[in-house]
Amino acid sequence: MNSIKKMIADGKLVEVHPGAEADLPKLNDILKSYENYIPELIFNGYKIELNGSIQFTYDHPDTYSDEEELLAKELLQTAINDLKKMKEKV
Repeated sequence: MNSIKKMIADGKLVEVHPGAEADLPKLNDILKSYENYIPELIFNGYKIELNGSIQFTYDHPDTYSDEEELLAKELLQTAINDLKKMKEKV
């Protein structure tokens, strides 16, 4: 059974993945726990790719420097990897 659900939102068909929905707050908690967390960096959603994989999306202020932008991408990927490790232990 496919865990992707289809809903109508604002007159458009939207695919909802319950697992990804549940992961968003966990990812943000992990992200904010890092010592070098940059304020206002958050996971804000996800996309379901054609192959069914999940691509998490994020938001940050446009005022980030190039250095902060690079750190943000590293933190985001680290948070995703840490969540995967936590799930493997269960």
